[in-house]
Amino acid sequence: MFKLLLLIIIIICGFVLWRIFLRPRLNKTFFEPGKELSTLIQDPIQPLLTDNTEHVVFVDAEEQRLFDDVAKIFFEEKLNNRVFKNAEQIQHHYLKNMPASTLTQIEKHDLDEWSIFWSFADQSLEYYVGRYGVFYAHVDRFGVEHKIEILDADRH
Repeated sequence: MFKLLLLIIIIICGFVLWRIFLRPRLNKTFFEPGKELSTLIQDPIQPLLTDNTEHVVFVDAEEQRLFDDVAKIFFEEKLNNRVFKNAEQIQHHYLKNMPASTLTQIEKHDLDEWSIFWSFADQSLEYYVGRYGVFYAHVDRFGVEHKIEILDADRH
C-alpha cells in the first residue's frame, strides 16, 4: 500500500513539474505568438502543389470561328424537333461539322424536357426542348450570348 501511495505521489509531482517548467518552454520554442499553426505543420501535399506548372491550352482562331459558324447555321435552320429519340441524330448532325475537341452531351429532364449541349473552349451551344417551346442559346468566341425562343402558340 505504501508503494502504491509513493507511486501516485511521484506521478503527481512529475505532472506538476511538467506543467510548471517544461511545457511553457516547449510552447515558447515551437509556438511563437503570432505564428500560424499551419506554418509549423509540414503538409506532404504542399510541395506537389507549389511545383505545378501551368498548362496553357492554345485554341485555334479558325476552330473558334468554325464553332460559331455551325451555331449560326443551327440558328438559321430554326430546328423545332421535339422528339427525344431524334436527339442523337441532331447531336451528331451538328457535331460532325464542329471542331474535333468539341464536347457534347444529351440530358433528359423532368416533364419530358430534354437538351443537347455542345461546348468548345469558352463557347457553347444549347438546344433545349421544354414544355412551352424550344430554346436556343449560344455563347460566341467574344463572350456574347445569343438566344432564340420558339414558343408554342397554344401555351402562352
